[in-house]
Amino acid sequence: MTQRVPCSTCGTPILPGTAKVTGGVCMPCWKRANGIPFIVEGEGIVRYLEPGPASAAPARQDTGNNGLGRIVEAMEAGLGNSLRQFRSTYPDDPIYGVAMVTSVRGDYVFSAIASERGLERVARSYLAMGYRCQGREDLAALRTWLRWANPDDGWYQDTHGCFQATNELLEGGLRDGTLTECDVRVGELARDALRRTIPPLLGDHVVLATTCGEDPEEFLYWAKETSSPVAADRLAREVAAAREIEEAISR
Repeated sequence: MTQRVPCSTCGTPILPGTAKVTGGVCMPCWKRANGIPFIVEGEGIVRYLEPGPASAAPARQDTGNNGLGRIVEAMEAGLGNSLRQFRSTYPDDPIYGVAMVTSVRGDYVFSAIASERGLERVARSYLAMGYRCQGREDLAALRTWLRWANPDDGWYQDTHGCFQATNELLEGGLRDGTLTECDVRVGELARDALRRTIPPLLGDHVVLATTCGEDPEEFLYWAKETSSPVAADRLAREVAAAREIEEAISR
């Protein structure tokens, strides 16, 4: 895995890319400082925090050429194009998850696609790097452990060009006031686009989620909210299985 650096506020290990975007802090610390909703976990409870004062100012509703309706339609088109692009390269690779990744500022999105053969490739690469699982068959254990790891590990992400129209609308929305910086509605629009686009094309078994940054609890929260009950239940089982063997993984 990529070498991580400590958050300058709380010490949590974070990816160098996150540190570059946030000025050296983890995503929860950055969101807390900027009044943005995020996931917290305590006493066995995961909940979604409401925005603080820094993000309380409302943005205008669906107006002008960069209205919210046009943005979600562009997201749906981008998702369809990214699936077609994936299928043109990997025609027989089963897809088990689709995520929309949003920027912190809210000025761009792209999709990430999790597939069985992509998972197999990354598991074998970890095996080649010397990762092993005590008491289990190594390759199968690595597949379990990496299935819902960071999308940087094996997810297909070469989709930025599919969302060019979306990102132009997002940038325009920030300029004309339809959106505000770090607007939580960008994530809401992305989840709407996922629900409307993916199930008719791939079925209800595919896990759907949005994420901003690398907080796994944020991904899991929105996966539960966005996916079908069948997919959300499967995700919960698979995440539990990965956590069960995590201590047995070593290099």
